[in-house]
Amino acid sequence: MKITLFTGFLFLGILSFYRCTDVHDYWEVQDNSPHFKFLPSQADTVIDSLKVSQTNTYKYSIIDEETKLVPKIQKSTNYQVTVDSINQIISLKALSPTHSLIVIKVIDSFGKTAISIIDIVIFSNLAPVAILKYNITKDADNNSFVKFIASDSYDMDKKFGGTITNYEYSLDGNLVTTSTLSTLTKDISQGNHTISLRVKDNDGTWSNSTNVDIIVN
Repeated sequence: MKITLFTGFLFLGILSFYRCTDVHDYWEVQDNSPHFKFLPSQADTVIDSLKVSQTNTYKYSIIDEETKLVPKIQKSTNYQVTVDSINQIISLKALSPTHSLIVIKVIDSFGKTAISIIDIVIFSNLAPVAILKYNITKDADNNSFVKFIASDSYDMDKKFGGTITNYEYSLDGNLVTTSTLSTLTKDISQGNHTISLRVKDNDGTWSNSTNVDIIVN
């Protein structure tokens, strides 16, 4: 009789638990929030820059009891995002200039959320920089020559494929433009002169002019 009574109370207790408690809510208490991390840094925020028409990829990991969570990423007309959830890679293609905080969300079946950020600056082009050095020499007949040296000039978006394609040299306003010579030698008379240099990158953008005043004795 005692055993039967105990069993009855146990049954009523279990029944009361299921009636008064949402089993989903019970397990939710036991569930941990997901964690999204970029690799290899293990950071939850990435700061980056990208040139229009180019693509960056970001490796990530998700730590959670659920093994098939897929990141949800906000859309924009400034960039295109694709997610390879098998290899855990996010690809970001730049479409137009912007500065965006791209929000990445991972939501598990209990509604718990991990949020990460790609802080991205997308640009169309960075202008090249002209750096001008020079030497003045004389030959056996005492004629003077100035050698323009532009080899230290560079494109600011070199890491995105930017290159110098043209050099424009000037001696007192007389221009020489070349696509092949990072040095140029010109004869020069005694007195005060102004030499200058501009360079153009492969996107067709010219640098600011670098001017140097020189004295030839």
